[in-house]
Amino acid sequence: MPDLVERLAIPTPFPVGPTNCYLVRGDPPAIVDPGPLTDSAREALDRKLVEAGCPLERIGAIVFTHGHLDHFGQGARAKARSGARTYAHAADARLIEGHPETTGKASARYMEYGRRLGMPAELSEKLDRHYHGMFPIAEPCAVDEKLADGSRLDLGGVVFEVLHTPGHTRGSISLWHAETGTLLTGDTLLGHVTPNAFFAGYASDAEMGPYHYLKSLERLATLPARIALPGHGKPFEDVKGTVERVTAHHHERKREVLEALTEGRSPYDLIALLFPRLPLSEVWLGFAEVVGHLELLEHEGAVRREESIERIRFLRA
Repeated sequence: MPDLVERLAIPTPFPVGPTNCYLVRGDPPAIVDPGPLTDSAREALDRKLVEAGCPLERIGAIVFTHGHLDHFGQGARAKARSGARTYAHAADARLIEGHPETTGKASARYMEYGRRLGMPAELSEKLDRHYHGMFPIAEPCAVDEKLADGSRLDLGGVVFEVLHTPGHTRGSISLWHAETGTLLTGDTLLGHVTPNAFFAGYASDAEMGPYHYLKSLERLATLPARIALPGHGKPFEDVKGTVERVTAHHHERKREVLEALTEGRSPYDLIALLFPRLPLSEVWLGFAEVVGHLELLEHEGAVRREESIERIRFLRA
């Protein structure tokens, strides 16, 4: 890993494991994705920054690659301690600034959408309570500068190009340092697991879901990257090969979803077929995987959607 960036693993309560917070050794130094607001995460961030010779009070900038709780959670605390400026893409800044209200409204919309797609009301209510239980691992944080694709992000003399790489969220970004071939990918590209691309849902124009996600991967594959620094897991060098692997996974999942889609089966029915025995904490991820690929198939013309007030169905075209 180039000397200008150091990886700090910050624990999370999620199966994906620690969030990678990156210390950018500019003057002043900066951090990317401080991690969640839990006791263990607070202790880890403070201790590891001191061990790296850059205590939190010296940090001059905090960058969020996207608006998920395990990435921006302790941003407000870090900002208050350091006085740092904060940065995020405009599309995710509202989630970061408005939490927990924005997160709660999004959860309610998704659960209502899930019920129309066949999810039992009792399960959707249980999932809603489960996700509300996670809200305390993040606090709302003011975003001083809203980033856009192509923005020049100067972190104490270390200059990155901001790449808008939507799919995982609307406002997911990657940071490209052309001089060293260093690519910070957030959760858009991970080396050890396939990120969930979610789905657009009611917002048909939203840049979320596998269609936009795969376009973002295509873009990353064109970069002459020497090393990728992901939001979770270890850094890796083969960006193009990793993109090819993840892309192949999504095309295979699309094939499985289409094959399972027969007359009378709701999107919720497909979860039991494709992902049997999911724990409660992963049911929504499985549901998002199914619905996201149905939307991708719809975009490609392989399936069509029928809507009524109470129900949404996907049928083979």
